[in-house]
Amino acid sequence: MTAGYTAIVPVKRYRRAKSRLALPSQQREGLAQAFALHVVTAALDAEQVAAVVLVGEGSAVARSADVIVIPDPGSLPGAVEAGRRWALDRRPHAPVAVVPADLPALTSRRLDTALAAARGHQAAFWADHQGSGTTLLTASGPGKLVAAYGGASAARHRELGAIAMPGAWPGVRDDVDTLDDLERVGELGVGPGVARLIATQGIAPAARFLPA
Repeated sequence: MTAGYTAIVPVKRYRRAKSRLALPSQQREGLAQAFALHVVTAALDAEQVAAVVLVGEGSAVARSADVIVIPDPGSLPGAVEAGRRWALDRRPHAPVAVVPADLPALTSRRLDTALAAARGHQAAFWADHQGSGTTLLTASGPGKLVAAYGGASAARHRELGAIAMPGAWPGVRDDVDTLDDLERVGELGVGPGVARLIATQGIAPAARFLPA
């Protein structure tokens, strides 16, 4: 049987998350938490994923005994490395994926399709919708995972030998940093928890629910 992925989900402390969103702190924190819960749920439901490792602020997100929670090390590189070390110790021969916690249009089906496509590569990544950053990053095993998130990370991951996955990949490439991003993913479709939060607080135009 082919080994399932270890999905590492770094979750930034909510009070520091989504600082580029021009919103009051309470709304930003609420969105960050809703995004993270949505991504963790999608990863748990994905057939390609065998283990979900949440690194960071997980008390309000990891409501399932199936989620491994590692304390926040204080930085995104530290969080990815903590998840990688867990995988290296517990599932050293299984493929690994870093799944950002700000992909509200991700679904388990979209994640499954992406992870299946990455299995033929030692390392692969998906540039964000702008083409400069990175969303999903995969490796054939934790020993092969080299992450360089932050800023122009797509170019760095390419230089490190990861394969840039071509195509639109809706939901996989659609992270949210600004209100324009939020409006764009709202048109694409977001998880019900995120959509309700947007609607009840009037944060952005009403968002579509993701199809089942």
